[in-house]
Amino acid sequence: MPSVGLTDSPSGLLAYILEKYSAGTRAENKELKDGGLTKRFTRDELIDNIMIYWTSNCITTSMRLYADTTSKRELSLRVNEIPTSVPTWVIQAKNEIIYQPPNVLRIKYPNLVNVTVIHDGGHFLASELPQVFSDDVLEAIKTFRALLTIKTEL
Repeated sequence: MPSVGLTDSPSGLLAYILEKYSAGTRAENKELKDGGLTKRFTRDELIDNIMIYWTSNCITTSMRLYADTTSKRELSLRVNEIPTSVPTWVIQAKNEIIYQPPNVLRIKYPNLVNVTVIHDGGHFLASELPQVFSDDVLEAIKTFRALLTIKTEL
């Protein structure tokens, strides 16, 4: 597993995470000299993020989610095809590496309350556009509370 090397090498961890921040923000950033990293993030923000992984030794567990959800075994279970009736609110960026159009999301989430599509940003949306992200989360909370009030009044 590649995470073993990343837990042993701070420079390897640095390179790995910076590549994810570069390509996960916008694919075309890979062509830029600095990887487009300074478009959205300060050096301090990037170092802080890397230090969280380094000091807590948690890169392996962070990678586990991706490894598990894309494994042949997991995909063969077809869990992602089972509809979920729980009211759901989605925010995602057009440059998200696993972007799913709203019509696809409605298959999995028939009770889809809202889909906010941001035409900027990528996989690290909360870090890239924190105000946009937090405003949408607060709007979701307000909407879910209103839905709960309506349900309890019935």
